[in-house]
Amino acid sequence: MSNIIKKHHGFQHAQDGKKIGIQPVQFKIETVEEFEIQKQRMREQAESEVQQAQTEAERIRFRAQKLLQEAEKTVEEKRKEWQVEYEQLLERAKQEGFEKGFFQGKQEAENQYKELLKEAEATVHHVQDSYYQYIEQSEMVILELGMKVAKKILNNELEENEEKYIHVVQKAVKEVRDHKNIHIYISPKYYTLVSQRKEELSLLLSSDTSLFFYPSEDLGETDCMIESSFGKVNASIDSQLTEIKKSLVEMIKDEETI
Repeated sequence: MSNIIKKHHGFQHAQDGKKIGIQPVQFKIETVEEFEIQKQRMREQAESEVQQAQTEAERIRFRAQKLLQEAEKTVEEKRKEWQVEYEQLLERAKQEGFEKGFFQGKQEAENQYKELLKEAEATVHHVQDSYYQYIEQSEMVILELGMKVAKKILNNELEENEEKYIHVVQKAVKEVRDHKNIHIYISPKYYTLVSQRKEELSLLLSSDTSLFFYPSEDLGETDCMIESSFGKVNASIDSQLTEIKKSLVEMIKDEETI
């Protein structure tokens, strides 16, 4: 799901054997109680947004269903009215007493009836289109808020267990495992954690591949950017969620065409 950019630019690599000095990064340490309060608050907010999404989706679905039912009822009533009118026109033509007039009146009645049926059919199609638009709208509301909540949950999990960030890096490394001189850029927050796992990550690569780590202040806390001879790979959580969202939107569109 990673975005691959062929053009090589951006970061500076360590060259000619020079070492990059890493300054120790100081982080604010919260008490366990403060962390638990913050974690609970974020969970409650996520649950609230999920509830809002469900409520909004139900409101849209209810409105769409009601609109469709009302339209179907109206069309059925009109159809019955037109049927009565058609029969009345036939009876009127018969009462004219002349065969020519009868058949002419019958033809006119049939033509009028057909036009009315076409109008009814067009009305039904229009209402159906509106109904499916309502449904699609509700699905997109759920998808948008669902992805927002998913991002919060993933970030919360990383806060609770930083080791899970290693899985993000591992997935990215596997995508460029056959290329030489792999450069991994991560936020200072996870630099120490990832660099300590260099040997483990190197096992995922070919034997002649070199692996380098760099902290970058330009990246978000959960971002991970990888450069190799293949190009640049954006392996951040945001990037992966964006690709997931694109796939889900395509699935929704495919279901609508079935």
